[in-house]
Amino acid sequence: MASAHGNQGGSLRLGDALRPIVLGRGASLSEPGIELRRPELALGVALGGRVLGYALIDQTRPPPPYGGLTTAPGISLAAAHTLMSSAALQLGLFEVPRAAHHCLLLTSPEMDASEVDDRRSEFLDAIRPLTERGLCRIVYTRDAKTLTPSLAQRGLVASASGATFAALEHLGIDVAGAQLALYREADPGRRLAEQLVRQGMRVVANGEQALRAISDVLVVDGTVWKPDRSRAQNPRARIIVMLGALIGPDSLERPFAGRGILMLPDTITTSGAILAPHLVAEGFDDDGAVAQCFELARSVTHRVLQRDDGSMPLPLLVRSLARENLRAAASNGNELR
Repeated sequence: MASAHGNQGGSLRLGDALRPIVLGRGASLSEPGIELRRPELALGVALGGRVLGYALIDQTRPPPPYGGLTTAPGISLAAAHTLMSSAALQLGLFEVPRAAHHCLLLTSPEMDASEVDDRRSEFLDAIRPLTERGLCRIVYTRDAKTLTPSLAQRGLVASASGATFAALEHLGIDVAGAQLALYREADPGRRLAEQLVRQGMRVVANGEQALRAISDVLVVDGTVWKPDRSRAQNPRARIIVMLGALIGPDSLERPFAGRGILMLPDTITTSGAILAPHLVAEGFDDDGAVAQCFELARSVTHRVLQRDDGSMPLPLLVRSLARENLRAAASNGNELR
């Protein structure tokens, strides 16, 4: 039976399905320009020789770690690490004194819904030692089309809306009549579009056409987006709202900034998926938590845009400010080490 040591104290008995992964400096999990937060505990999840996925946990802040479970085919360990780092930076940016984690359940395109449900059950059973020890608190589950539970989805839509409104205000664009394009439509993006249309925006393109359409706001849906360089040159929007992680080096983000496009990163836009459950745990009711997600994202986006001097792409600036908060928390004794 495997075991691991963490900052929570003592040896953690992992069971037969969990295997520690050693992430050395050559593991290609760093990001040029901004170092990704390296997990204290990285685990492979496998049963009967079948790799079910991964669990990456940051133990440097107070438990329980907040994070999500992504279900997707063909996503790598490096992508799972990017998603965990994003969760850690979200909590740092919004000054939530909690650790972060992210779990990745691997599937294949050939699997039907019942097979995916069975594999998810196997995965959750396998990581039970983590949840029982308080090392893993899954506050949302996301796949290519859906985000559950409802509170997390409402929180994400609220934070994405708040960030979008702040960016439109920064550019002097009136929400009423602003043009909206939606790429890779799924539940979160569709609900965000519905929210923005209710405020007076109008949809001008969907799907692949959205990348090339002239618009004020382009919403990129999905858990991750890994465009090649040619596709990264396509968008013609004033603002790009990322509802998932951009996978790749920071050089992918620089062409957008060089063309005057504001890319709002998932560090802000999807933060409500974690913040809403946290706020409910702190005493807000669901509606109050969702409203707070909107205001927090709007306020933070305004603050970031005020500090934007054009020296780095906006997503890098956001991550840099999140790390400033994490370092400040560490110096004030709010970290575990």
